[in-house]
Amino acid sequence: MPKDPLRYTLEFTWSGALYPFATMLLLEGYQEQGLHMLELTRQFYDGTRRSPWNEIECGDHYARPMSSFTLLTLISGQKCKVNEDGYDVAFNPTMDKHDFRGFFIFPTCWGSFTNKIDSKNGCVKLNISHGELKVKNFSFPAPCQQFKSCAISVNGASNMFCNHVKEGEQLKISFYKEMVLKENDTLSVFFHL
Repeated sequence: MPKDPLRYTLEFTWSGALYPFATMLLLEGYQEQGLHMLELTRQFYDGTRRSPWNEIECGDHYARPMSSFTLLTLISGQKCKVNEDGYDVAFNPTMDKHDFRGFFIFPTCWGSFTNKIDSKNGCVKLNISHGELKVKNFSFPAPCQQFKSCAISVNGASNMFCNHVKEGEQLKISFYKEMVLKENDTLSVFFHL
């Protein structure tokens, strides 16, 4: 076995070029083909032949495969706009819109977004795993039908002042005063359809 077998391999996958291609397929609506491309790319680095943490291109730990990060924002549809009075936070998943869970990262925090809506009820959660988020507006996919009631809480406490309005396919929650979410806080929106 050579000292540096990387120099003798002919199986380079150039994942740094394949991730943007898969992203483009997903953006253009070719969901099945885009996901298939991602699956094939990940098979090269599944841990059986190569490290899943070192995508090789022009050497070990090459930076271009970090382009896979664009898939995170694309699939979750996450947007974060900074305003003087807090952040406008929006999610619009491109896949499984009403049964989605994904990771987000914003300038001051990171965490998870969950959207679960069935024929009778719905629940949307924004959980802060690290950092702090000052939210002024929170938008996400609205239930397909008119809902009877909507309850908003942070860590189970529902004493907040806000209003909600449907804007196209999104439901926008606007807080009268910025909502400060800290580490381990969860903003929850419950629907009864």
